[in-house]
Amino acid sequence: MSFDTKAEMVNPLEIRPRFRILTHLTIPIALERLKKDVFESTEVEGRFIMEQVDLSIIEKNRNYWSPVLHVNFENDEEFNKTLVRCLIGPNQAVWTLFMLGYIAIGILVLFGGMYGMVQLQLGNEAPWL
Repeated sequence: MSFDTKAEMVNPLEIRPRFRILTHLTIPIALERLKKDVFESTEVEGRFIMEQVDLSIIEKNRNYWSPVLHVNFENDEEFNKTLVRCLIGPNQAVWTLFMLGYIAIGILVLFGGMYGMVQLQLGNEAPWL
């Protein structure tokens, strides 16, 4: 599907890359084109919720690490066009597990450091500090 416009990457080094597309199509027309292409595709499936779309690989080809494309359509009054915001990332369950792991490690480091500092201030040995 072609929007006949130029995409703009926000930051190419992001973990979850984002890009924006400014198109002359209205939101309903852009959504209808996307729905038509997704329903005709044998490799992509989509979930359409109002002006938001989640595109993913069909279930038989999907792996645990397969990416999902989140697409959001909104009106841009400055240019009188439609702004299409896209976010590429892992499945929400994978992303949540990833973030919970980082939070758990951060909490362990925080409390381990606090315990070690208390041990040092009491004159005891704190071998990991």
